[in-house]
Amino acid sequence: AAQDLVTRLLDGVDDALLLALPGLAEVTIETSDGTTRTLRRRTEAPYTVIEDSRDGTTRWRTVSRQGPIEADLLKDRPVEERLRPHWSVTWAVPTDADGAPERPVTSPVLHAPTPSDEPLGVPALLIASFPLDTARRHAAPGPLTDFLVERAADAYVELLADWRPVTEGIISLVPGPLGKSELDGALRQGILDRLPRTAFLPPALPRAEGDEDELPEALRPRDAEVVEGAGAETVRVLAEVLPCLLPAGLERRAELRTLGVARIALTEAVDRLAGLEREPG
Repeated sequence: AAQDLVTRLLDGVDDALLLALPGLAEVTIETSDGTTRTLRRRTEAPYTVIEDSRDGTTRWRTVSRQGPIEADLLKDRPVEERLRPHWSVTWAVPTDADGAPERPVTSPVLHAPTPSDEPLGVPALLIASFPLDTARRHAAPGPLTDFLVERAADAYVELLADWRPVTEGIISLVPGPLGKSELDGALRQGILDRLPRTAFLPPALPRAEGDEDELPEALRPRDAEVVEGAGAETVRVLAEVLPCLLPAGLERRAELRTLGVARIALTEAVDRLAGLEREPG
């Protein structure tokens, strides 16, 4: 039974191990049946690349933040945690060959830094120094966890704001409002509170490379609009005058409704365009 457990644990090793331990560049796993598996980590800015001899190569976009913890936040924590008054947060998202986000295949749980039993539905891998309960299975409620939720939300929003290229794929990183646990719900709420003010959505008329006009590279959800019932070419024409428009075909995206992105009828967009053209130059 013990050997079976060890085999399962070794089998479950994935990219999260090297992402959680940035000082570790390579791991080799040898099993009793003579099989050898190697995982290697390297940096190809802006990506962290994990090569796995069993599962292939994955490119990850990551953001990491860390800092000191004030003594007041550690009052109810064990001595060993009070002796290490530092916090850290890392979000990681795998990408395809074009740099668009993909869903992680790592366990959808909080890694602190090893996998816990705390379920997370945010579409990214979270590795963070959350305090755990005595069984080390779930995040321990309290001021330190509340503090880290805010830092994790800040970092996630930063990841989206810095994501390049700015394409429709990034919309998939917007979490839904319903959490799988208290911690998951708090993280989602913190992220969704910040995202409407964050420029990360793709405009219908992308800014050309080297273009120095005033077209935005990304839009904030609170400024963005979706034209209902309009084709791609129509929206692109409208966007030459109304740069706040998102690409066509996004009307049904639940993520945009969650963010409160405005929806306008095609007739309203045309009327607005006509009104601008009538204004004296």
